[in-house]
Amino acid sequence: MEKNPPFVPHSMDWRNVQKRLHQVGRQYTLAAEITSPSLPMRYGSDGQPKGQDLAEKLGFHSLWDLSSPDSGAAVTASNSSWVRLVQSNGIDYFVKTYDYPTIRSRLRGTLRNTGPLRPSRSQREAAALQWFRLHNFPAPAFTGFAEVRRLGWLKRAVLVTQRFPGRDLAALLPSESPSNRDAIGACIGTFVQRMHDLGFRDRNLDLRNLLLADDRSSLAIAKIDSPRHRLVRIGKRSDRLARADWTRLLPQLDAFGIAAVALRAAGLAT
Repeated sequence: MEKNPPFVPHSMDWRNVQKRLHQVGRQYTLAAEITSPSLPMRYGSDGQPKGQDLAEKLGFHSLWDLSSPDSGAAVTASNSSWVRLVQSNGIDYFVKTYDYPTIRSRLRGTLRNTGPLRPSRSQREAAALQWFRLHNFPAPAFTGFAEVRRLGWLKRAVLVTQRFPGRDLAALLPSESPSNRDAIGACIGTFVQRMHDLGFRDRNLDLRNLLLADDRSSLAIAKIDSPRHRLVRIGKRSDRLARADWTRLLPQLDAFGIAAVALRAAGLAT
């Protein structure tokens, strides 16, 4: 038994939910293992000249201009990364940049994403988006990513996606009616369980990274920002990583009273 089981609303019997979380579920006859899809829209590992292609595609002189913290309009920013909104030919693009300008900053992530032969966060996010689209989930259109490395060490990684027509649920749910929240909660539960059934473990499952499509005639959710995802055997409904996804997400859902709704939709509670 896990030392820290997934959060469950107090009104629910955790023993039943825990039992369901540990069930394997139906078996699949497709491939036993999912591998990351190829990324045909990668733009080189040195930033030149292929990174130049990505920049010019969006109307910039160089990859450094495209990934500048001053390009376009600010969306979010931290000490080592930023997201900018740029427009090209009437299309909105999000340019997400991870920056490692010093030797110290590169060494800090050696075993995770900055060392030689280690995939960058941009590459892993791109792989996740490709996986979602390959498996017919709504997802932002992936434009490309580029890496700038020196002697194998990552200096800068850039991911470019088109704007997805939707709002993140962290911003949307506070203004929704109770009935709409319940419908969205059920949609979240179905989404997460289908994702898990197909072998995807997100490891970054927050409401702010779940987007509800603008087409309200049919609820649909897209997932963004999945640089820590893992792929496991198809049909393995519950494992440590799947339970960790629920553990992370359920308290955020409970703040809006829809944790139980999501679990029922996922078949993990009655």
